[in-house]
Amino acid sequence: FPVTILARWTKRHVKRRPGRPKLITAGIARATENKPSISAFIATLIGSFLICGNSSGVSFWTSGVIAWSPWADGVLGALLVATSFTRCLTELFVFRGNLKSVRYIFLMEGLFSVALAIPAVINFGLPGLLFTCLFVHLAVVLGFSLKAANKVLTQPTPIIQQILKSFLILFFIFVITAIWGPHHFKSIQAVFVVISLTVIAGVFGWVFMLQHSLRSEICNKFIFFYK
Repeated sequence: FPVTILARWTKRHVKRRPGRPKLITAGIARATENKPSISAFIATLIGSFLICGNSSGVSFWTSGVIAWSPWADGVLGALLVATSFTRCLTELFVFRGNLKSVRYIFLMEGLFSVALAIPAVINFGLPGLLFTCLFVHLAVVLGFSLKAANKVLTQPTPIIQQILKSFLILFFIFVITAIWGPHHFKSIQAVFVVISLTVIAGVFGWVFMLQHSLRSEICNKFIFFYK
């Protein structure tokens, strides 16, 4: 019912104001461009926190009974970032009502994941399972989503650039964690190191992943909210 009212209102006012369709189209394009950037920024922030603090947190919580591999944290952070991109791309097709291009993507992901995960778990354990999920997600879901998005988006190249920037930030945090991570310090110092590395990743993501106009818009919204 609300959608029907909105559709009638839009139809009535679009007829009266010929310039409105262009504004609506520009708004949709802007939202399509900004949503992957914001989602990738948040996923990079959370993924960086997982990389530098998850293994230490698991070891502390279980009193050293469970040893979580730092490699698993790296793969888990990368999988989180890849999932954030693919969900934004698939929601784009749902929003446009075009499900034909992405109908069988997740079915193929499930089939390949099950087929490759069994030998990976037998030989490499949990890290092998996470790496298999990441590989299948990048090769199948992200690959086919980008191929389908190429038919819809005028410039899919910025999305690929965002993925590369996010992975570079995660790789940087992974290297710093391996050299100067929280496992080298005591509990309170380790918490400070985790927070510091997460903040550094957030600063890099804020500067290199978000456009200047988007950063200004976010700052203006926060300033307006706190006024």
